[in-house]
Amino acid sequence: MPSNEHDEISGRLAELRKRGDGFRTPEPRYFEELAERSIQSGQRPAKTAGINRRWLSIAASVALLLLATVLLWPKATADTPQANNETLPASEILLADIEASDIEAYIANNLDNFETELYAVEVANLDYND
Repeated sequence: MPSNEHDEISGRLAELRKRGDGFRTPEPRYFEELAERSIQSGQRPAKTAGINRRWLSIAASVALLLLATVLLWPKATADTPQANNETLPASEILLADIEASDIEAYIANNLDNFETELYAVEVANLDYND
């Protein structure tokens, strides 16, 4: 390296050394202002979302009611007749469609499930003239 360049570099380095280490400390007033700004920003209330909790709870309740209505609504199909008082047959009509042998077989198979008081009532209703 030629001495001319060496002198040029050393001159620049000497100039930088006079400026200091490259770091400047801020004025003492800066730290005081920083502390005051920090305290003031901590005292301000935080910004929150604009959704009101009351409206949010009302919307959730309505959605829940709609979901329950949809899930619990009885499903009517073409196969399922709608029940009303005019279309329901009387119990006598329903029993007339069942054969007596089927009723006797059901009673014989499920005899243990009937109350004993029912036996006494049935014996009193028997017609021995048949």
